[in-house]
Amino acid sequence: MPRVPSASDFFSFSDVDPLTWNRCIYHLPDKGRTCLWDLAPADQSAAVALQRTILQYTDPEISLSALRQYALMNCCRKWHQARLEDFDIVEALARRWQEELRARSTRPVTHSQHQKPSILPPHGPVSHAESLHDVASSTAAPRYNLRSQPTIEEQYTPSVAAYNPQKLVFKPHKAWPIQTVSSVLLSNLDDKDKKPGSLYLFTRAAARGFVKIGYTTRSVQTRLDEWQQDCGYEPFLVGSFSDSPNVKRVESLIHFELHKEWRRQVWCSCDKQHIEWFETATDKAVTIAGQWAEWMRDARPYESNGMLSESWRVKIQGLEDRGGAVTAGALLDIFSAGDKQASVTTKQHNDTSPVMDVVPAKACVADDAMTSSPEQVGKVTARTLQRAVPHLESTPIGSAASVEGRCINGIVDALLALSEKQQGNLGRELLRRSSTLEITPVDRTSISTATLERLKSRASLVISASEGVQAF
Repeated sequence: MPRVPSASDFFSFSDVDPLTWNRCIYHLPDKGRTCLWDLAPADQSAAVALQRTILQYTDPEISLSALRQYALMNCCRKWHQARLEDFDIVEALARRWQEELRARSTRPVTHSQHQKPSILPPHGPVSHAESLHDVASSTAAPRYNLRSQPTIEEQYTPSVAAYNPQKLVFKPHKAWPIQTVSSVLLSNLDDKDKKPGSLYLFTRAAARGFVKIGYTTRSVQTRLDEWQQDCGYEPFLVGSFSDSPNVKRVESLIHFELHKEWRRQVWCSCDKQHIEWFETATDKAVTIAGQWAEWMRDARPYESNGMLSESWRVKIQGLEDRGGAVTAGALLDIFSAGDKQASVTTKQHNDTSPVMDVVPAKACVADDAMTSSPEQVGKVTARTLQRAVPHLESTPIGSAASVEGRCINGIVDALLALSEKQQGNLGRELLRRSSTLEITPVDRTSISTATLERLKSRASLVISASEGVQAF
C-alpha cells in the first residue's frame, strides 16, 4: 500500500512559489519526490493571489483558512487536492506553515529572492525542526513578529496508523462551480465525446446505497472484469445501455444531473481515485441514465462539427428562462412534444417543394385575444401567450412556417408590446424564440405592412413574401 505522507514531508512555506513553479507540491513518499502534474491555470493564479494575501498578514493574524486554501491550490486537481483533504493533511500542513511564518526573521526582503523548489527534497523528507531552522535563516519574506511558540506538530500531524484503507469511505465530490448540466450541454464535443459506447451502473456489497456510473467503448462485461481484477471486489451490474452515441458526454450529463448525490471514493486498493459514485437509489440512477441515453440517441442534438444545434440551444435557454431545471426528463418531454407536433403538422407538398411545417388553426390563439389594436394588445395575458409556445417551439430552424396572417399579427403584436413595455420575461423570451424562425405567408394571406416592418426591425426575422400575398 502506498504510504500516506505527513505534513513534514511537504515543502516549507518559503520554498513554495506558484509565480514561478506550476507543479503539484503533493509529496509521494514511495517515490521520494513530488507529483509531476501541472497545476490548473486558474488554481495557479489563485495560489499567487493567496500568497500575496498571506504575506500581508502580521502575527497573530495569519489565517489558517487562507493557508488551507493555498495548500489546495498548489496541488493538482486530478489526484491530490482531494487526497490532501481526505487524509486530513491540509489542516496539518496549514498549521505547520502558520508556525513557520510566526518564526520568521524580522529582516524584510524582496519577493525576487524566492527560489523554485526542487521536485526532490535535497536531503529526503524535511523535518519540522529543519524547516523552522531554514525559515528562521531565510530572507524570503516580509517582516513578521518573532514570537516564541512551542513545537506542536504532534498535535496536528495526522496519524498514518489511524488511517484504515480497508474501510470504504465516500466524501462529497466537489464539481467545478461553473460546470452544470447546461454548461456541459452547450460545450462542443471533442473526439472522445463523439465515440459511441455503453453506459453501465453497478453496486458492490460493501457500498449499500451507492451506485457507480461509468461508460466504456468496449463490452460492459470486459469493463466489469477489469474493475474486479484491479480493485479487488465483485461489481454487481444493475443497469446498462448499449450503442449510445456520444457516450462520454452522456456520462457527464448523468453525473451533473446527480450532482447533489455525487461522491468520490477516498481510497482504493488500485491506488486510483474513483469519483463516479453516487449516493442515491438504484432505480433513480438507472432511470436518469436511461433518459439521457434515449435523448442523445433519438434527439441527435449535436451537429457533425460537435456543436449543439441552434434549435436545442434555443430550447434549453428557454427552459432555463422559464425557471425549469435542465434535466434529461425535461428535454425528453420537449423532444416528444415536438415530435408529436411534427407528425401532425408536417406535409409533403410535391417532389420539388420542400416539406413545410403548417401550424394548425388550434395552435393559433383566438383572434379576439390577439389583435393588432395597441389598446387590447397590452392586456394580453401570460396564459394566452403560452398557447403560442407550441407553435414557436415546434417549428424547426430553417424551415418555413405557414400560419394564418391574422394569427401572426396577433402573436407578433403581443410579443412586441410585452417586450417594449418590459412586462416580464415571457414576452421577451417568446420574441427571442420567434426570431429564429423563417415565416413565409401563403394562401393569399393578408399581413399588415406595419407588422412586417416591426418584425424586420425588432425581431430580425426573415420574411419571404410569396406571390399573391396582400399587404395592407
